[in-house]
Amino acid sequence: MRSTRFLFSRSFLMRLMIVLPFLLVCAIPIEAAAQNVEFEPGRWNLKQAKLKEVRGRNCLSGTAFLNGVKLKDGVIDVDLLVTGAQSYPGIIFRRSADGEFERIYLRPHRAGHYPDAVQYTPTFNGSEAWQLYNGSGYTAACDLQPDNWIHLRLEFRDSQARLFIGGSSTPAIVVRDLKHSPVHGSLGLDAPQDGSAYFSRFSYHEDASLDFPPAPVLRTPPGTITRWEISRVFGSSAIDMERTPSQQSIEDPQWMTVESEASGLVNLARYRSRIGQGANCVWARATITAEDEGVRELQFGYSDAVSIFCNGRLLFAGTSAYRMRDPSFLGIAGYFDAVYLPLEEGENELMFCVSDVSGGWGFMARDGDAEYLDPMIGAKWSVSRQLHFPESVVYDEIHDVFYVSNFFNDGEEFISKISPDGDVLALRWASGLKRPTGLAMHNAHLYAVDRTGVAVINTETGVVEKRIEASEAKFLNDIAFDDAGIGYVTDSGANRILRLEGDRLAPWLESPLVGSPNGIHVENGELLIGNSGDATIKAMNLTSKKWRPVATLDPGCVIDGLTGMGDGRLLASDHAGRVFIISPSGEVVKTILDRSTTQRYCADFAYVPALHMLVIPSLQENSLSAYILK
Repeated sequence: MRSTRFLFSRSFLMRLMIVLPFLLVCAIPIEAAAQNVEFEPGRWNLKQAKLKEVRGRNCLSGTAFLNGVKLKDGVIDVDLLVTGAQSYPGIIFRRSADGEFERIYLRPHRAGHYPDAVQYTPTFNGSEAWQLYNGSGYTAACDLQPDNWIHLRLEFRDSQARLFIGGSSTPAIVVRDLKHSPVHGSLGLDAPQDGSAYFSRFSYHEDASLDFPPAPVLRTPPGTITRWEISRVFGSSAIDMERTPSQQSIEDPQWMTVESEASGLVNLARYRSRIGQGANCVWARATITAEDEGVRELQFGYSDAVSIFCNGRLLFAGTSAYRMRDPSFLGIAGYFDAVYLPLEEGENELMFCVSDVSGGWGFMARDGDAEYLDPMIGAKWSVSRQLHFPESVVYDEIHDVFYVSNFFNDGEEFISKISPDGDVLALRWASGLKRPTGLAMHNAHLYAVDRTGVAVINTETGVVEKRIEASEAKFLNDIAFDDAGIGYVTDSGANRILRLEGDRLAPWLESPLVGSPNGIHVENGELLIGNSGDATIKAMNLTSKKWRPVATLDPGCVIDGLTGMGDGRLLASDHAGRVFIISPSGEVVKTILDRSTTQRYCADFAYVPALHMLVIPSLQENSLSAYILK
């Protein structure tokens, strides 16, 4: 075989040595340098803003947009000074047109007092929507020091954003679902011009490499109405909200088909622009198909006013505008109201007339009786209205019974004994406990966690044989034992795990990986912890102390129950009403039960592989439900 040699001239090699370092440098991604921008007319559109020197700094108040800059993913840094008076200073980003942008702002007058001192709201067609977006991912608490410069850092990438306040390494708010599509848009600052807030030292830089966790999958609760038709816009003063369009001979409503967000919310400003200066309204209609004639609960929310019709019949009219009901009333939209629909067999027309002035124009609706059961799960029996805030269930294989902790009963809390057929064998089988939560069987005894420690109960008599007090505890919750007989107790209020060995119960594990731990389980030499702080399940090897991630659930999940199925799979519950099966690898998380709409919440459940039975306590509903996993 002939070998081939490549010959290079000396001049070519010298040129290569000069060019190569340059190529290597260019191949390394470099974060764009921050661009410091002074507040001056050439750089900003200052038509709605004022410039003023405050404490030796060149400052801006009002609304101003940066000229000549468009950013899709990046970072904004700015200092803010507030007096503590009522004010709404914030940062505008991804502004694609007038009235089309994202905004995160502060309420200094509510800081330190209310959980909505930080607010994210999108703006569509010039209409902000803070009344429509509230709670986790939309509002958050924060503390602000009046009359001091406070540093704000906003990071945004794809569909997510987070705001850091005062140099903290922990974001004050994380927005997982920015409502506008991620586009290159201009940047702006927004505050009153009354001296209650000033901005200074603004800078920005583009950064498409910002590290955000994967965006969550947005799930639609059972029974949510997602498909609607909406009319054109009318001035509210010109129409009668207590009659349908046909009943008042309105011609050409110009119906448009729209899809709701995953929650069921229809933000009307996405599709319609306001007219005139006063309140506006639209009609929205949907078709409900009923198998039989009967009455059905409809849960709904709205902003600011609504009238609800079923087959042309007015059933409800209400107003929920800002400060309408009392001076502190915000008018937040949510599934806070219900009406009962007299449905006819077949198709029925549901119609809303929704009016708004400001703060958010929208509505939502869902079937209040809807639950989701996967085909692999079937209802078996239910115990209702006898228990007192049932929190945890465990199965006693020796006696073939379930024990249920009753969390609250005016200081007379107790544990009940239930048969596998759902019969209440003894409502107050064991007592002398203080708000008991987690239960576990060990050495033919029942171990019950309460506010002071762990009680050891004789399963023959129901008598508390001894109590093991916790040396330090904030909110003890769940309990599990390993093969060596060592117990592990979650302290949800202290972000740690306690260890129960013999008659000693003491703090054992504190780690940044443990946050609001609740459900706990031991399997194959690993301690599995349901961390409600970040909605993840993590496992620690009890021998090597090495950690591994198991599964990530939806943001906001309170992982109340956690156990194995006996075949490598896990079962976990979200207290809000869902149960998941998790594959051994953790990559597949399947919802098998969703009771979030009916608010039959899922606390610390029990699963018995030999019976294929899942038994779930619902704390607020005072019920216990059994299902068979097929």
